[in-house]
Amino acid sequence: MQRAPDISPDGKRIVFESDRSGVQEIWISGIDGSNPVQLSHFNDPLTGSPRWSPTGHLIAFDSRAGGQASVYVVDPDGGIPKRLSASLNGVSIPTWSCDGNAIYLTSTDVGKGEIYKVQLKGADATLILKSSDFLANVKESRDRKWLYFAKGDANAEIRVVSSSGGEDRPVEGMPQVQNTTDWALADDGIYFIDRRAQPIAISFFELATKKIRQIVTLNKPPFIWGGLSLSPDGKWLAYTQLDDTPSDIMLVDHFR
Repeated sequence: MQRAPDISPDGKRIVFESDRSGVQEIWISGIDGSNPVQLSHFNDPLTGSPRWSPTGHLIAFDSRAGGQASVYVVDPDGGIPKRLSASLNGVSIPTWSCDGNAIYLTSTDVGKGEIYKVQLKGADATLILKSSDFLANVKESRDRKWLYFAKGDANAEIRVVSSSGGEDRPVEGMPQVQNTTDWALADDGIYFIDRRAQPIAISFFELATKKIRQIVTLNKPPFIWGGLSLSPDGKWLAYTQLDDTPSDIMLVDHFR
């Protein structure tokens, strides 16, 4: 299984989750899948959500290694992953600020939706938004004035709030997405996986006009929680396609 892709700032590499080692870990490869290298070795089935920093010098990801969700950063060219902060527990799905100096995180506690901003150098977490609903997949606008995020675990609503906090609001005209990672923010709109379309498609919602246009229909269904990534130059989209669902029939010896 390969999923949750994210394209590097130079467009030459891709980071993703994979269980090719026997358990889900963070891997990096060429944009065509060549030269795969394993970056994490936590041996934990819930390690993922990797995201490149805007400079390409670091990758942030989350893991439940040790029993509680935490966020880590690692050098894409190798090294030991470092936990972002010992005081931050129960947080996941990291995304970067556009200047690369901070990371946005969301709480994983049941019934506790919170968005935090954490500076890479020594500062405590700043609470941006608090809600009783699940919040995830925060995206900062290029001008750094707004934060877009998904509200709700399934059939999620895309909402927006000032980057300094305050009252959030729905993105008017934007359809709900089935999963919180089914969308990607562009300068002028939002790409999203339209799972209601027949066949399933990737579409684009234009923020200025609130119009929706279909970008491409998908021959095979995208994977649940597979993610959608937009390259920094806005020319490529990466998503996870479900090719097959293998299973085996096993024979148990001496079961009586």
